[in-house]
Amino acid sequence: MRKIVHTLVQILDLQSEKRLEILRLAKLAYLSDYLYAKTFEKGKPFTGNYRRFTYGPVPNGFYDALDMLERQGVIKRVGNFIKLQKSVETSLNKEEQACIEKAVDDFRSVSTARLLRIAYDTEPMKEIQEKETALGTKLQYETVDFSLVEEHPLLKNLEKVDPSFLRSKEYLTTLE
Repeated sequence: MRKIVHTLVQILDLQSEKRLEILRLAKLAYLSDYLYAKTFEKGKPFTGNYRRFTYGPVPNGFYDALDMLERQGVIKRVGNFIKLQKSVETSLNKEEQACIEKAVDDFRSVSTARLLRIAYDTEPMKEIQEKETALGTKLQYETVDFSLVEEHPLLKNLEKVDPSFLRSKEYLTTLE
């Protein structure tokens, strides 16, 4: 739960207005974890497990984390938005922080609808969609399988990756 709480605070803190739609916050957390699993620790999101909700992947404990942060006065819910009331120190490592910063920067100007499509275009969500098509029904609360995340091709045979690599032209051009 600590990693989810710290991730949500970090994402909100990187917003110029310090506020974000709840749906967008969940998708930025997912895409941060996706980048981490693709770049640093194959198949392992740093915040924990995810489930498929109505509008895509959501970290387990996401709503509990929001409730806890609201009780502590760190955030305030205003309709479908979360507003950061005060910054708190996080214990995320430099790789985790780099993935959060990259997701926030890369998707800052993308609409929420487009952000949702991007999340659905990842390997774990494609697999769930294939199952849903085969069954003819939505698989609510299906576990999102991060082991399906493919390692970035430039990272093969590297033992340790410097997080600044996420900003390199080499890395960015191979994602296109």
